[in-house]
Amino acid sequence: MDEKILVMRDITKVYEMGGEKQTVLKGINLEVSKGEFVAVLGPSGSGKSTLMNIIGCLDTPTSGTYILHGRDVGGLDEDALAGVRSKEIGFIFQSFQLLPRLDALSNVELPLIYSGVPVHERAALAEKMLVRVGLKEKLHHYPNQLSGGQQQRVAIARALCNNPAILLADEPTGALDQQTGKQVMSLFHDLNEEGNTILMITHDLSVVATSCKKVIVLYAGRLMEYGNVREILSHPAHPYTEGLIASFPSLHGKKEELKSIPGFLPDLADPPKGCIFAPRCPYAQERCRQERPQAYQVGEGHVSACFRCEGGVQHG
Repeated sequence: MDEKILVMRDITKVYEMGGEKQTVLKGINLEVSKGEFVAVLGPSGSGKSTLMNIIGCLDTPTSGTYILHGRDVGGLDEDALAGVRSKEIGFIFQSFQLLPRLDALSNVELPLIYSGVPVHERAALAEKMLVRVGLKEKLHHYPNQLSGGQQQRVAIARALCNNPAILLADEPTGALDQQTGKQVMSLFHDLNEEGNTILMITHDLSVVATSCKKVIVLYAGRLMEYGNVREILSHPAHPYTEGLIASFPSLHGKKEELKSIPGFLPDLADPPKGCIFAPRCPYAQERCRQERPQAYQVGEGHVSACFRCEGGVQHG
């Protein structure tokens, strides 16, 4: 049986903004097993960052259950959550988040200090991680002496040093040029092949297609589709995923007119009554406008929240 690194059941997050309640995540059900490489895909405002913050114990859900590495984190106080963050989760950000007055080695040592690793062990472990990401010759370079790709490698080494249960990467190639981004993604691929569990936010379908094994497709805080990358990209079961793929040039082998999805994201303070995507969906029926679909299983490990998939087994 696969070891479950994280399990989410009916996760909902509601913010109150200007007197209005906005549901930025609604009814998210998700499981990630050890060694998986999962992409979280969706447009701005889809809830990707909120989901990542909850997974990273930087925020708490309004309702629902979240179990990380066998531990229910829902009832933990802030001190306990800080311990979970430092030992179970490795964070990698688009903007690197390195301290400019510390060299690469000292930046990587920081989480080891917070975790209480003895002084005589910290430098050796930090050096080992920097060597692992290809920076053996840059141990004592400061961030302003490193390229963007090298800074991101330092950030990855820092995330790895506590041997976390899961790596959370938020658009890790977003601040890099295309070639450097490919090199960083190659490193992530190698880390995953070594057994590291990775959850990555991205808006780039080419990253999903070439690097990730599974993909979560979010739209307006709802899970639209989840499953194996190859199956979803070749046979999308949700109309939103279908439109997303058709709008992205890098997945087309020949030049052709790209198709945009008509309409706009819904108002989260006043969402549509039925399916959240119905106002933009080319297949929407009256039922779609009145009822919200559940997520239905359309293949092994492949679920889609669309009435067109209702012949499958309801998921969750």
